[in-house]
Order: sequence, then structure tokens, then C-alpha cells
Amino acid sequence: MKQLIIVCRDLAINWQQFSNPIYIGVESGALALIKSKLPITFTCGDFDSTSSSELQVIEDAAKKDNFKIIKVDGQKDYLDSELAIVEAIKLKLEFDQIVLITDGSRWDMIFAQINFLRKYAKYQPILIGRENYLFALQQGTKFTFTSEQIKYKYISFFSLDEKAVLYNFTGCKYYPNQDVSINNQDVLAVSNEFLANEAKPTIEIKKGWCLVCLAEKLN
Repeated sequence: MKQLIIVCRDLAINWQQFSNPIYIGVESGALALIKSKLPITFTCGDFDSTSSSELQVIEDAAKKDNFKIIKVDGQKDYLDSELAIVEAIKLKLEFDQIVLITDGSRWDMIFAQINFLRKYAKYQPILIGRENYLFALQQGTKFTFTSEQIKYKYISFFSLDEKAVLYNFTGCKYYPNQDVSINNQDVLAVSNEFLANEAKPTIEIKKGWCLVCLAEKLN
């Protein structure tokens, strides 16, 4: 699997968790890649939140490492993070999955990025924040959580559309090995937890389209 890693924030990330990564820097996210000495394919954004000195660092790195800076006007039809997706598709980069490293205090931006899980579903998007990790699972999926994912304390499930979700989750604190049904108004599946002695917890989505939210990283 090839992953398109779109870095929008400088967060403490275990870069080793990614598979055949293609790195894109969005605005100041490019600084995180430069600092970590990771290969950048291109950077993009309107750079309105980037200082002149930070932009100079990015421009110097672009000359040294020969990557393109795609600078756009502040009045645009995409979030900077989505601009990275659009440009990657336009450049015909080959990737199987989108990973968006993002964070922030604006709920409108967070909600917009959650919509990427629907809009770009064919690329199985993952959203990774400072304390959160989100992705979606479709009907018929049987998924085993990775060692990186079970580092989070809480796990919650929501319906991603108007249809109910029916799932069965092993290795959890509440309703283990039971069929659980939730709709898009339920909070029944909020704040479940992984069992400490379960190395490979698994969930099966029997019906619906399920939003999986991991929260509060333990280590």
C-alpha cells in the first residue's frame, strides 16, 4: 500500500507507522517534514498562517531538495488540506490511501475534514491529530486494530450517513463480542475502551458505514 501523507501541523508523529509514504507539506506542515528530514513531493497553500521567516525556510529547502511550492490566493474553493489532495490527483501521483495530519481549535475546519472521509472514501482516509485518530469502515469490513491505534484510551463509533450501523467488537470493555446497532443520533458507542490484555482487537461492520474515533493517546 502507498500512502499519501498530507502534513498540515507539526505534531509528535511516529513516521515509521506509514507504508510507502508520499509526503506533502501544507503551509507550516512543510516545516515538520523539513525538520524530520523527510522527502517532500510538493508543498501547497495560501501560506497566510506562515511567517516570512518560515516561508524562507520552506523556499530554501525547495531549492535544495528540488520540490515545488504551489502557492494559491487566499480566496479559493478548497481548504489548504484538500488542495493537497486535488493537486496530488492532478499530478497523477500513485497512492492507495490518504493520511491527513491535522489539528486545531476551529470546529468548522474539523467538520470539513471529517467530510473528506465521505468525499474521498475510495482512498480510505485517515485523520490524525494531537490526541485523535479518525477513519471510516464500510459494510462487510473485518478490521484488526494496529499497535499504533490501540495506544489510544477511548474508541467511539458513529454512523457516517443516515443508515444504522451494526457492528461486533472484540477486545473491548463494553459490549464485547456482541452485535451492537447505532444510528446517527446515538451515543451508545461513545467512550468504549480497548482491553489491556487484548493484543489484536477486531471489529466487524455487518451493516452501514461506521466512523471510528480514537481519542486521548496514552503513550
